[in-house]
Order: sequence, then structure tokens, then C-alpha cells
Amino acid sequence: MSCTEEVARNMKVPRVIFWPLCAAASVSQYYANLLVSEGFIPVNVSEAKNPEKLITCLPGNVPPLKPTDLLSFYRSQDPSDILFNACLYESQKQSQGDYVLVNTFEELEGRDAVTALSLNGCPALAIGPLFLPNFLEGSDSCSSLWEEEEICLTWLDMQQPGSVIYVSFGSLAVKSEQQLEQLALGLESSGQPFLWVLRLDIAKGQAAILPEGFEERTKKRALLVRWAPQVKVLAHASVGLFLTHGGWNSTLESMSMGVPVVGFPYFADQFLNCRFAKEVWKIGLDFEDVDLDEQKVVMKEEVEDVVRRMMRTAEGKKMKDNVLRLKESAAKAVLPGGSSFLNLNTFIKDMMMAKRV
Repeated sequence: MSCTEEVARNMKVPRVIFWPLCAAASVSQYYANLLVSEGFIPVNVSEAKNPEKLITCLPGNVPPLKPTDLLSFYRSQDPSDILFNACLYESQKQSQGDYVLVNTFEELEGRDAVTALSLNGCPALAIGPLFLPNFLEGSDSCSSLWEEEEICLTWLDMQQPGSVIYVSFGSLAVKSEQQLEQLALGLESSGQPFLWVLRLDIAKGQAAILPEGFEERTKKRALLVRWAPQVKVLAHASVGLFLTHGGWNSTLESMSMGVPVVGFPYFADQFLNCRFAKEVWKIGLDFEDVDLDEQKVVMKEEVEDVVRRMMRTAEGKKMKDNVLRLKESAAKAVLPGGSSFLNLNTFIKDMMMAKRV
């Protein structure tokens, strides 16, 4: 937040810039004004599939980006758009800090991508996944705004290992009634058991109206809840796939628990996260062209096909193997001696020294 610059200066305390996005998304936002000068912002969605329009000018050894990987707020073609201009303004102010912290781990994105978030030479460190140390210690650090229906864990206990599709689109993403209907029918046709989080406002501010007879037909292998204890769900042995909006917290949690993903992004950095999960980290799939057309309805046949590929093919098995390797890397990063553990200790020591000065 740009307002903290003046506050930190007046109080004579260090200004620490914290990036809750992955390093690649953070770099793309940090250098947004460079992307304006290079003609990549405002985003021209029609150029997303043009290999000549890949973004390769960013530092930090960030993989080439598609135009649609950038924050979705930059898709506006209106020069007076409030969010568009706010993001550009914040990008300018994010270079004026004394320290940079990123919720990622070096083994996933590399040290160079994190270092690229410091233009003025201040330290920049990866300290994530931030939720994981408490989880590994067995402590509950839940900060949910909704009541979690822990009964779903008992239901998961009754399912076969690796068989359940966990479906959740986070706390903000919404879907059309038509899309929810197609998702429901696709999940039903897949033949897999599923746990589906259906917030009361999931249908563009309203409760979902599911296909007639759907709940009765699937009641022996499905559970619908309003909210779930997500990390506990992903850690459960019966969960084999996460159908997600691709928010960074959800992506990190899925990686850290060793669960492959199917991405269905909604806005902001979710398009990049879902594409990287598929093409860079190779831990999942997504639906065709949802990054190009925000109004596209993914039909039940595509939902069924993608789920079956993930759950029943050698392709899906390979992605499972990949995410299990990332699970191991994430745990090592936050445990004593790991990269994120050491980086966080360095930050604490530096802040203590700054306080004495």
C-alpha cells in the first residue's frame, strides 16, 4: 500500500514490502510501467496466443509471460479506469521500500525472481509458504471469515485414497448459473466422488441453483458444504484433485499438500497461477481459453474430460509425481535449515539491528 511510505518515513521505521503473490506475478506488477512502455499494457487479449507477443523483457529469469498472465485489471481499455490506474500507481510506489518479502520459496521460482523485486538494492527474500510451518507443527492457524464445516473431514474418512475431487473457488470468485449447472453435470458424469464448496453468494451474489435431481443422484458420492477447512481437506489422504480458482494461497496449499490442480481462474493473478501450474510447474490442467473469454461457459463434457485425464491416466499420474516433489521441496524450505526458514531468520535479525540503530 502506497500510503505506508509516508507513515514509515514519519515514524522512522523500515518500510517492508510484502508480496502475497507468486514471484512471477509480483515481478510483472512491479515492472508494470516498463510493460506500459513496451506496449504490453493495456493488455490486448486477442494477442494471447501469438508467440511473437510473449513478454520476455522482465528481469529475474521469469518464464515468458502471455499478455493474459498479467493482472486482469490491466485488460481495461479505458484510460480512466480506477483499478487500472491504482495498480500502475502502486507499481511506482513499490520500489520505495527497505525490505522485500515474498510468499514463495526459492526451490519453486528461483532466487533471481525474488531479487528482481528490489530496484534500490534492499534485501529481497522468499519466506513461503507462510502457512506451512504452523501446519507441520500441528497447530491450527485458521483465519477463515466463514464457519468451517468440519463434518466434511468425517465424510472424507469414508472415501477411497486419492479418489475425491475437492472443488472450491475461494472467498471471492463467482460463477454464472449456467456455469454452475455445467460444472455439476460434469462432476456427476466423471464418476468420481467430490466435495464441493458452494458459498451462499457463489452464483454472482446468490446461492447456486443446481440441476434438478442432481443432489439425489450424487448423494452417495458427493458432499456439498458452504465452507471447508481447506488445508485439512487438501491434506486428507482421500483427496486426489483440487478444482480451484487458482488464487495464490490455494495454489501454495495444494502444492504443499501434494494435490494436483485443475485451474478455473476468475481475476487478478489467478490466470498466471493456473497457466504456470499447467505449463511451468506441470502439476495440473485448466479449461480451454478461459483466460481469453471471461464469459465462456465450460461445458460438462470438458469438465468430465479434464477430470478423467487428471484422475485416470498416465498424464495425471505424472502431474501427481511432480506435485509430490514440490510438496517435499516446500516442506524442506520452511523447516530448520531450509531456504525460507533461513531467509525469515535473516529478516528478523536485520529488523532487530535496524531497531537498535
